[in-house]
Amino acid sequence: MVRRLLIGAVLVAFVVAPATGSGADPAGTVVIEELTAPNSVAVGETITYTLRVRNDGPGAATNVAVMAFAPPGTTAISADPAASCDLQSETQSFACTIATLPPPARNPGQTVALSFVIGTDANTPSTVTFRVQVKNGTNTVSANVATNVVHPADVSLTKVGTPNPAVVGSSLTYTLTARNAGPGTAANVRVTDQLPGTVTPTSVTASPGSCSGT
Repeated sequence: MVRRLLIGAVLVAFVVAPATGSGADPAGTVVIEELTAPNSVAVGETITYTLRVRNDGPGAATNVAVMAFAPPGTTAISADPAASCDLQSETQSFACTIATLPPPARNPGQTVALSFVIGTDANTPSTVTFRVQVKNGTNTVSANVATNVVHPADVSLTKVGTPNPAVVGSSLTYTLTARNAGPGTAANVRVTDQLPGTVTPTSVTASPGSCSGT
C-alpha cells in the first residue's frame, strides 16, 4: 500500500506493508490431555474409549483431525459425537474433525471429548491396544491405551474306576481327567476327590501338576 502526504511544498511517499510475524494470528498447539479405557472386559463385551484434547495456544486450533484405530481382532462400532466422526469400516478406524479449539486465553482449561466404542468376540486377543492420532497443521500428537480381554475357561471333570466291578482285597484305580474347552486359559485348577470310607489310599499321581492324599 502506498500513501502520499503533502508536507508544505514537499510530497512524501512511503509504502505500508501488511502486518506479519508477531502481529499475525498465531496457530494453536493441540495436546492430548487423556485417553482412558477400562482395565479389563469380558470377551463379547464392548470397550468404550474416551479421548480429551485441549489447545495450549497461543492461537486457535481449527480443523483438528483425529484418527482412532480399533485394535486387530476387534470391530469399530460407533463414535460420539457422531456428526463429527466417520466410521471407516474397511480399515476399522474412525476419522473425526474438531472444527475449532479456542486458545486458553479465551477458554482456560477447556477440553473437547470424543468417545469411541469397539466390540470384542472369540477372536479378540487377551490384550488389545487402542491408538489415536491428533493432527493440527504440522503439529501431530498420538497416544495409546491397553485393555485386557478376559476369555472364560470351560472346565469339566470325569472320573472312572477300574476294574469294574472291583474284587474285594484287590487294587482299585480311580482316574480323574480335567479338561478345558476354553476359550480362556484355566489357571490354578484344584481337584478334590473324596474316597469312599471302605477303601484305603495307597498312591496318587498327576500329569501335569501335583497331588497329595491321605
